[in-house]
Amino acid sequence: MATQPTAKAKKRLSRRDMKEDKLIAWAQKVELFYIENRKIFWGIGLGAIIVLAAIFLIRANRQKGFEEASLSLTIAKLKFVTGLVEEAEPEFRTLKASYGGRIAGEAQYYLARTAFMRGNVGEAEVGFREYLDNYSVDKYLDVAAMAGLAASIEAQERFAEAAEIYISIPQKYPKHHYSPEAMYQAARCYLWAGQKDKAIETCQVLQRQYPTSSLRSRASKLVAQFP
Repeated sequence: MATQPTAKAKKRLSRRDMKEDKLIAWAQKVELFYIENRKIFWGIGLGAIIVLAAIFLIRANRQKGFEEASLSLTIAKLKFVTGLVEEAEPEFRTLKASYGGRIAGEAQYYLARTAFMRGNVGEAEVGFREYLDNYSVDKYLDVAAMAGLAASIEAQERFAEAAEIYISIPQKYPKHHYSPEAMYQAARCYLWAGQKDKAIETCQVLQRQYPTSSLRSRASKLVAQFP
């Protein structure tokens, strides 16, 4: 009889762990959903409610085994996507300095994005390169960092270099949803760099490789604008 409560306690702990994993996944979905629908949320004033709800649920489960770093990272990311960049930035810096692995990688990515948002494109370039050279969190952030690096370089009018980075995204991740856009951006940068032949070739590849993409017609119109 003495061993029976112990067995039940272990079973309850396992279920709790499962709930915590689901809550972490939920917090990540909140962030992605907010990014995709931020205009709607700002229009009806629900951005702050999402942040407060997420923080409340996360903190409510803090004593049930949440890792401190994951908690801090999730809250910082939610602050970032809802416009509280000034509050989120020092938290990302602390996380990067205090932890390694995925925690530091995500923090570095968001620090690079913060620099880009402020117009510090040189600092953003260094930040995105640091992420790509030293971290590989997942395909979602890797592609975002590559696009951020290309945009940072483009903002410095190094168009040919930016085009090569954009084009490397569909080469490495041909099935990623951003790949047609990256190819279009590459064609645009090739044109600005005076490399019309490469731009035309890129547009032709885009049309063949992504026949259902709406960017096919945009790419054709883009090339037609240049003599």
